[in-house]
Amino acid sequence: MLPEQAGNDHPTLMPTGVFETSDGFMNIAATNDRQFARLAAVFEDPAMLEVEEWKTSRLRGINRESLKERMNSHTRTNTKAYWVEKLNDGGVPCGPINTIDQALTDPQIAGLHMNRPVEHPRLGHME
Repeated sequence: MLPEQAGNDHPTLMPTGVFETSDGFMNIAATNDRQFARLAAVFEDPAMLEVEEWKTSRLRGINRESLKERMNSHTRTNTKAYWVEKLNDGGVPCGPINTIDQALTDPQIAGLHMNRPVEHPRLGHME
């Protein structure tokens, strides 16, 4: 039997999904016990590891809503950039969810030369 879609969350691995920050949204994917422990350490919330409903990956999937609310209570306290840096330093996979203007000015986009001027047959030069 295939797992059902779970919105922006991974259908079977949790916590994986979209989380709110003070200036927008980000993705976090702490899909195994080791990453979950790292997440709790970054949040400075070791009590997360003691919640019975979150002790295993399976239980975290079943109880995803309460876990997401706990995580959002942390991520809402600071910016995307802050949490991406802290979580990356802590070994937790994550990334920002950028608006179009943020995406176009992202250093990775610039480094990959993905945003290039074009000549449109009717509109002319566009950047």
